[in-house]
Amino acid sequence: MIGTASEQNHDHLRSLGAVAVTYGDGLADRVRAIAPEGVDGSLGVDLAALRASVEVTKDVGRVVAMVYTDEVGALGIPEWSSLRNSVRLAEMVELFDKGALRVHLRAVYPLESAAEAHRDVGSGHGRGKVVITID
Repeated sequence: MIGTASEQNHDHLRSLGAVAVTYGDGLADRVRAIAPEGVDGSLGVDLAALRASVEVTKDVGRVVAMVYTDEVGALGIPEWSSLRNSVRLAEMVELFDKGALRVHLRAVYPLESAAEAHRDVGSGHGRGKVVITID
């Protein structure tokens, strides 16, 4: 597994078992240096990462976009959002219950602090999920 992050998060990626590479310009070349034959699948969170993913992934059908715009569609990346349903959620909960899926929480905010939670998410480069609780 290859993970992309800023240098400050490389140790975290390595702790998860990933080979850490820095994202940004030249990402596809850095991935090719590690996996010259290409990668089996890829997850991209922004357009630059998705463009690199299309370059290095053997089958564009195995590229998953965390964003969706017309450009993502033009790259040939399939729309995955329609695959979200209660059956898949139940599968994920089962994996979590078995310890096979970990979710790292960065912060938990009460509903009345929702604006602060949104600022936290918008700050970028945070590690983990931000949760808003409703009492």
